[in-house]
Amino acid sequence: MPLLLRRVLLSLLPLGLLACGGGQGQETAVPADPAGFVIVEMGTLPVVISVPHGGTSVIPEVPELPWGSGVVEAGTLELARAIQVELQARTGQRARLVASMASRKQVDPDRPVREGSSHPAAGAVYARYHEAVAAAVQTARSQCPAGALLVDLHGQGVEVGSILRQTQNGRSAELDLLLGPGGFLASLADGGLALFPTQPRDLEAREPESGYLLDAFGIQAPGGIQAVHLALGMEFRATPKAREAAAARVAQAIVAHLRAHAPGVKLPEPPLPTAQRRVAPSGA
Repeated sequence: MPLLLRRVLLSLLPLGLLACGGGQGQETAVPADPAGFVIVEMGTLPVVISVPHGGTSVIPEVPELPWGSGVVEAGTLELARAIQVELQARTGQRARLVASMASRKQVDPDRPVREGSSHPAAGAVYARYHEAVAAAVQTARSQCPAGALLVDLHGQGVEVGSILRQTQNGRSAELDLLLGPGGFLASLADGGLALFPTQPRDLEAREPESGYLLDAFGIQAPGGIQAVHLALGMEFRATPKAREAAAARVAQAIVAHLRAHAPGVKLPEPPLPTAQRRVAPSGA
């Protein structure tokens, strides 16, 4: 059993016994395959896409968490998959994708373990998610220590036509890098997306129910990488067409970031503007 999963299950054991009737020697059933609630897609780009709140699958016999709204961030998983398609089209490669299929009412990978799971079965799913992200981050960092990027995808209902970024005010990522020339966030804004805030020193709006993945995998954490929490309004998630348009811009920003800050990554040369393309002489 992996070390992280063992620690999570041991930390949740008293809660599981209480739920079974006060510790009378009964054991709560843990799914044989917690990976069934976590999507893991391999990729070769030094980019990790995380989707902790896109699932609705119910874990059998697991109670709901006693806090939080449990709201599903609709369309985030579909958006992540659309970004993968766009990256494949642009580079011939994909990012590493980790997504939770479990109901947020039962397990929340974007909270500390004691808040994100209160039952051994949920703890197993939680551990699986974090192990997958940790492995993806480690691999991405080994490819490109400075430019490797974690994009944590979320939805938000406050600004339906905007994207709210969160880096814990520059703690989980270098904002001068990401908002500078060729940086991921600068490229998002240059692509026409309404990104807030846009200046490195502007304060970010703290989301009360999210942010732990930035704590765990941002640049301030041992072995961490550039980590950004992006909360997209429903305008970018509501329909397949909207998701495709948003995905194209996000993928374009990722590629621009890699060109600027991951020089060791092999990417196809961008096409020249039409006026600069060489035209074969007639009769050739």
